[in-house]
Amino acid sequence: MALAKPGFFSHHLRSLKPCYALAAFPFASHHRLLSFATPEEAAAERRLRIEPPLSSLRHQQHPPASSASNDLDEAALLVRHSIYSNCRPTIFTANAVLNALLRQSRYADLLSLHRFITQANVAPTVITVNLLLQAYCDCRKTDIALEHFRLLLKDDAPFPPSPTTYRIVTKGLIDNGKLDQALEFKDDMLAKAFVSPDPLVYNHLMWGFVKKGDHDKVVSLYEELLEKLGGGKILDGIVYGNLMKGYLGKGMEKEAMETYHDVLGEGSKVRFGAVSYNQVLDALGRTGKLEEAIALFDRMLKEHDPPRSITVNLGTYNVMADAYCLARRFQDAITVFGRMGEQKCTPDALSYNNLIEQLGRNKLVAEAEEL
Repeated sequence: MALAKPGFFSHHLRSLKPCYALAAFPFASHHRLLSFATPEEAAAERRLRIEPPLSSLRHQQHPPASSASNDLDEAALLVRHSIYSNCRPTIFTANAVLNALLRQSRYADLLSLHRFITQANVAPTVITVNLLLQAYCDCRKTDIALEHFRLLLKDDAPFPPSPTTYRIVTKGLIDNGKLDQALEFKDDMLAKAFVSPDPLVYNHLMWGFVKKGDHDKVVSLYEELLEKLGGGKILDGIVYGNLMKGYLGKGMEKEAMETYHDVLGEGSKVRFGAVSYNQVLDALGRTGKLEEAIALFDRMLKEHDPPRSITVNLGTYNVMADAYCLARRFQDAITVFGRMGEQKCTPDALSYNNLIEQLGRNKLVAEAEEL
């Protein structure tokens, strides 16, 4: 089923002024794939789970549709009814419901509720705007997202954009194939100086150029960020996986591995979590450095101590399964895939599909059938 047809959205997502029919988007109840140019790109990113979390907008696991959906309908209805009661809801209550609607890809319901609270003069916060921008980006309506973003730049705006705002729009532009526009958006971020140069924004751009195959630009973006932050070591580990891919794409294996040992060596102050670790793990696995990937994977498992330290997630196991498959160690890939439950990770359909496809491609039909 086609998940995104621009003509289908043209009436419903033009602005906040039109009415939005509640049944306008009967698709994508669980998988938020609309911000990608192709289903393959969506599957690839979801397999890796390496995109940085945008505030609390994205969750790895989605609740079952049945009971969760019914409860969410009641929550949205309660917000509407309480507007006219003696216990008027705050924007924090509305944000919680909008966030839940976004997680379930219920974009029409989100837009309808947002329009309702706007007309009811419930003062928004920057989180409210971020949720709206994410919905428009998911629905490939980046032009509308930019229109709403520009409202935050006006002199009479109630609040400026936050770092998360810039991350959402930058990633939305990149996912929709507007890499040059994303670069201009980054430059505008620096010129307006609402937020400092943000490693996550730069990481999105670096990833965009990795996919494009422009490894020179990947490295130059890192060097630009380094300069903007004063020339010292960047302490957010999110940029180093794509930097390594940039170096390796340029044939600079020595520089890539020096970076790896520098930022992950003993005494390093660079901060890594599951997302940033996965980036580096993916760089190692995709360039044939399996032993280094295995060693890093073991380290991540040892450091994983939720909720204090989250260093492993579903993407970690997907990346390791891919690394083993690339090395033609398929039984090891199946074994590591089966170990997800040890860290309370649950494989989803795309995780299964990815491994089954690789097994089938290598004529391991019995193993694929068993999965």
